[in-house]
Parts: sequence; C-alpha cells; structure tokens
Amino acid sequence: MDSAAARNTSFEYSTNHVNNQLSSLIAPASIEDSTYSTVSHNTSLVASSSNDQLLSSIAPNSIQDSTDSVVSRNTSVELAASSSNDQLLSSIDSTSIHDLTMDEEVLVAKSATIHRIKIVEDLIELFMDHSIMGYNLEFHVIDARGKEEKGIGIGVTRDVFTSFWNKFGVTNCTGFAEKVPIVRHTMTKKHWEAVGKILIYGKKIGYFPIAISSIFITHTLFGEESISEADVIDGFWKFVSPEDKICIEEFMLKDTDESRKRLLQILGQFQLHTKPTSENVLGLINEIAFQELIQKPNYIANIFRAVFYKCNKTIFATVESIQNFYLDKAPTNRKVIEHLSYREPETLNQRNTLDYLIKFLRELSKADLLRFLTFVTALDLIGEDKILINIVPEKQTPRGPLSRTCVPSLTLQDDYESYNVFEQEFKDILNSKYAYSFHFG
Repeated sequence: MDSAAARNTSFEYSTNHVNNQLSSLIAPASIEDSTYSTVSHNTSLVASSSNDQLLSSIAPNSIQDSTDSVVSRNTSVELAASSSNDQLLSSIDSTSIHDLTMDEEVLVAKSATIHRIKIVEDLIELFMDHSIMGYNLEFHVIDARGKEEKGIGIGVTRDVFTSFWNKFGVTNCTGFAEKVPIVRHTMTKKHWEAVGKILIYGKKIGYFPIAISSIFITHTLFGEESISEADVIDGFWKFVSPEDKICIEEFMLKDTDESRKRLLQILGQFQLHTKPTSENVLGLINEIAFQELIQKPNYIANIFRAVFYKCNKTIFATVESIQNFYLDKAPTNRKVIEHLSYREPETLNQRNTLDYLIKFLRELSKADLLRFLTFVTALDLIGEDKILINIVPEKQTPRGPLSRTCVPSLTLQDDYESYNVFEQEFKDILNSKYAYSFHFG
C-alpha cells in the first residue's frame, strides 16, 4: 500500500598500511523515501595503533518528508591496524540495540514476515526478541494460500496489529464488548512480556485495542485505588453480554422466580456462593466485577506494568486520558460519517454516489461498521486521519470500492444505478475474506 525505507547500521573495518596514525573519515548518508523522513547520523571511529584511543567525528545529514518521521542512526566504524602484525589494536564498546528503547528514537529498519493464519503466534514470537523495540518494523504478510500480499508500510503495519488483537481477543481473552486477558498454560511470562511490548509498539503506530477492558488497563497503569466502584460496575456491563445485563437489571427491578432463575444461570459462571436478593445483588455484582476485571488478570497486569517501566514508556498519562481515549476512539455510525473528507460533488452522479455512501454508513450494524473501518483504514477504531473519499468516472478504477489504508482513502465509481446496487456491492466486499488482504503495491 505504501513504501518505507530506512538505513541499517553498518560496520566497516579498514587497515592502515602507512604509518599507524589516526585518521578519520566522515561519509554523509542520504535516504530518500516517499513515506518516512529519516535523520541519519554517520559516525566514523578510527583506532590508533600507538595509543589505543578513539577519535570520532559526527556528520549529521537530515532529510525531510511530508508524511512520517523516523530517526535512524547509521554508524560506520573503521579500525586501523598495523600492517606488520595485522592485529586489531583497539576495541569499541558500543550500546547494543538490545539496550535501546523507543523513547531514544533509535529506529533501524527490520523486515518481518507474518502469516495471517498464525498471526498471534508469529507476532508474539517476534516481540519475544529483547531488541525488537529498537526497530522500525516493515511487515510482509503471507495470506492463507501461502502467497505474499502486496503492499508495505504503515497501512500494512496497522493491519497486522488490528488483526493480531482481533484474534488474540478470541483465543486469550474473555468478555463481550470489553475483554480481559486470561491466564493460560500455553502463555508463559515471556509470552505476556511480548504482548506488553506489542501494546506499546501498537500505540506508537496508531493502534491501541479498545476491546481490552479499560478497567484492566487503568488497574495496570495506576492501580486499583484509582478505580471507583461506579467505574467497576460500568466496566462489568461492558464485560457481560447485553442480554445478560438486561436479565440482571430485571432482577434488580423485580425479584421473581423467573428473573431469579435467569440471574442464577448468569452469575453461576462466576462461582457465586451467596444467595442473591434484590437488596444485595448490586453489592454482589460489584464483587464479581472486581474479581473478573482486576483480581483474575492481576498476574498479567503485573507483567505488563513491569514491561512498561522497563521500556520507559507511558501509554496513558492519567486515568482521564484512558477514559477519553476509549470514548473518542469507539466507532459509531455518526463518528464514521463525520470522519469522511470529500470535495463537493461536481456532477449528479457524484452526488448520488456520495449520498449512497452516507446512507450505507448510517445503516450499518456495529459489526459491519468495524469491517468498513478495517477495510478502509486497517483499524477497527476511529483513527487520527480523516478518510479521503474519491469519486471517479467508471473507467478510472476497477469495478467496486477500492481502499488504500496508508492514506487512508476510499475510491468509488460514479455510475451506480441505484442505492441497492451500491449496498450489495459494498456488502459483498465487506463479507469477503479476501477483501482484507493487500492486492496493490
């Protein structure tokens, strides 16, 4: 979808065959790319055969670009040795990438291959590497048929993280609208540390999984003392299904044999040991919510907290910033429509197509709305960038909606016969499992 380039770290070794004296060489580095702006520092270090001392010269070379910025350091190390003994006369102690964090903005390009059918396993394995936070990752995705998808860059990266959390939520979490991670025998401490780093890296590139319970995240970052009983109850309503919430509220309003039977079925899954009554049910719900959202995932929260501290990364500064983020990023039909950016239609056909799109978005179910966002932006939440809408004549694009997630943008033809035709074509796209692969470079 878009392309990115960054220069790797290189090491050069040279031998001085003349006089074993110090010399230094400064070579500016230049990187040009359509997506990222790279600042490259080229450092030349030369060792003397007479005194084993290092001299270094640094020549910065900056390149600016209109889209993203990445800082890359290109280090060239030259070691001068005597021609008589051909031995290395000095050594260089440098900070390894293992010790770098993203806050230091040392981002070296690293290519990573991910398989869609095992994206959870592949990404966790990748982030188990201690040095991974010092890289600018460029993902190559292998589809279910074993073929590499076209496209590279930020759109692909966001798609990888969105897909990861969607599948991770199914296999390693429990809950409905908001989920909490669960302890499993296949997930060791190292696995959970990798997931913590995935959270950090995802936030950096514009994705944070709002399907993970905000109460769990708040507890992880600020402790349980920062969470009120009202917040815990609210988090529990998002944790259980809407139908279960209705049944619990019905019992609160009126204690009948039927409502009690349904309530016991719901609360039985949480190992309830107290007989519920209309007087104590709210207290029981608060205890169960605390158990499910804070106590049970506490082992995982402790690991995440340690990872955040080690990486010196603050994902959210305050409890309020978490609440505001979840509120702002949660997709609704109205929010998505307001997130569109388009020119005023110049023809009747363009006006009709734009009206069809707005009507289509207004009527989408929540599940289809998330599919639409994923198809167009590679995110299942409201992103930072507006969605650019292009409406073009029929012959300027392949038939059907065409999205580019790096911008993000959506290109539509202007020749739809009716809204029904538009709706059917778009729903066919959203329901196709191949619609979320990258087919254009």
